[in-house]
Amino acid sequence: MKKVLLIDDDVFLTSLYTNLLQREGLEVDVVNSGTDALTRLPAFLPDVVVLDLHMPGMHGVDLLRSIRNDARFQQLPVIIFATGYLQSLISEVGDLGVYKVFSKMKCKPRVLVAEIKELLESLKQAHPAPETVPSLEDAIGDKADLGEEQLISWLQRLKADPRTETRRVCLRHLYGIVREKICTAMELDELSPEGSLGRALKKLLDDLYNNPDLIRDSTLESLEQALRKVLAIQVTSNTQLESEAMLQDLLKKL
Repeated sequence: MKKVLLIDDDVFLTSLYTNLLQREGLEVDVVNSGTDALTRLPAFLPDVVVLDLHMPGMHGVDLLRSIRNDARFQQLPVIIFATGYLQSLISEVGDLGVYKVFSKMKCKPRVLVAEIKELLESLKQAHPAPETVPSLEDAIGDKADLGEEQLISWLQRLKADPRTETRRVCLRHLYGIVREKICTAMELDELSPEGSLGRALKKLLDDLYNNPDLIRDSTLESLEQALRKVLAIQVTSNTQLESEAMLQDLLKKL
């Protein structure tokens, strides 16, 4: 939900706009002074600020200057909504990077609400929601590449092609080749070398699949070594059942 912070000492006006904006599905917070705004901004982290200039205490221009001096809020969209003539208001904010300036005397409520919605829509288009990537396990499903001879070819392609989706394809195939071995290793004691290797390799594959841009030459070298090691694991079950051991001890005592 997008968030709007109203900074204005006019309680009636902020109540009116709070109701109107909430009807549009927006989260709204209100502060009535510049000093309160400086405290509320980093806690609320609004997507847009609607700012009155003429408030008791800290003037709106001074507050806006403080906002722009904070690296976190240098690009924060600010709409000026204040009493006065439009040209006078524009000259007050100067080059402090406001989105638009409205005079309370001339601007109807529906106009300001429409401008806020339009601004938020443009921000959404400029910064679309990040792609949802399925987990590595979900991505390969029940499929598994059991041909270990394919390991080299998929590693070479992973090294040669930096495109994000290509890297994910390569990692899916590599995981498919070693998944059975990794699962076997992860069933062992996590303190054993094989158990530790299986868990570490699974985490590395997950991390690289989720963040393929982090792949470096050193990462590829470590990945290749781990893949070869895990494929070489030979597990033979010689663990004696606890019930069998107890029975043998009892038989010795009889």
